Amino acid sequence: MAIAAPPRPTTAVTTPSVPGAAPGPVPRRVAGHGTPDWLPTLGWFVERGNLHSRINVVPLGNSRVLTERFGVTLKFFRGAAQPVHVVISEPFAGDNTFRFEGRQLLDALGVDEFEGLVEITVRSLENPPRAFAWADSWLEFFADDGTFSGSVPGFVFKGGTTKRVMSGKWQHWPGVAANDDYTTTLLLLNYHPRPVETRVDLFAPSGRMVQSTTLTLAPHLPHRIDLEEATPGLRALLAAEGGYGSMRIWSTYKLPGFVMIRNRRSGVTVSFDHTVPFAGPPVD
Repeated sequence: MAIAAPPRPTTAVTTPSVPGAAPGPVPRRVAGHGTPDWLPTLGWFVERGNLHSRINVVPLGNSRVLTERFGVTLKFFRGAAQPVHVVISEPFAGDNTFRFEGRQLLDALGVDEFEGLVEITVRSLENPPRAFAWADSWLEFFADDGTFSGSVPGFVFKGGTTKRVMSGKWQHWPGVAANDDYTTTLLLLNYHPRPVETRVDLFAPSGRMVQSTTLTLAPHLPHRIDLEEATPGLRALLAAEGGYGSMRIWSTYKLPGFVMIRNRRSGVTVSFDHTVPFAGPPVD
């Protein structure tokens, strides 16, 4: 079942890509009869305390024409179908990198912190979409005290849902840690306009398994799940087999997923990467 993307807002904020510069014209996609629109990518965005986010758009991953002009639209969501803020960049050349800092969002909203979802749409202002109708976007995360650092690509999805991009309702991750040194958190992004149920299955190397209860994730929000809290018995299960195992994630709708492994003693997140959708027919 296809899930439509939230309707485009009737008004938008024109924000310069370079802080302090005068606002420029609103980018518009190139008109073309029967041409599909450029696809958005989806990501986690957090600016809170000493934890920061940055969006990077690199057009040269999709174009070798240095003078080709691009425009970026950012939509920030936090628990509602409509974005809480929309940013439309000035046009910029393909040999430039567009960046947007978390501090810019806080200033625009007049708040002290934000954690939610960002939808990133990059359009060429001179050419229609190509076979891969998106431009590369990356999200950086870093903490002032050095306890967190990572960079992940935006998740590509069609029609406002990951359904046609991710195969099946299952995802997996082959390196869960639950021992005296490390603990693991699962981050799931529910972009859908409805709650999504999910369950996590954790496996020891021997194949023994423990399951979480079925969790209900609110719409248009990121959700961080401490695996030891959500899955009683996980640490005891893995402790007897080296402290490491693997994870399988089921959800009623497709969800972009990320895994964070943190050192208990130092508080440093030592691994941050995205989960992998199963290929082929569903496991169940």
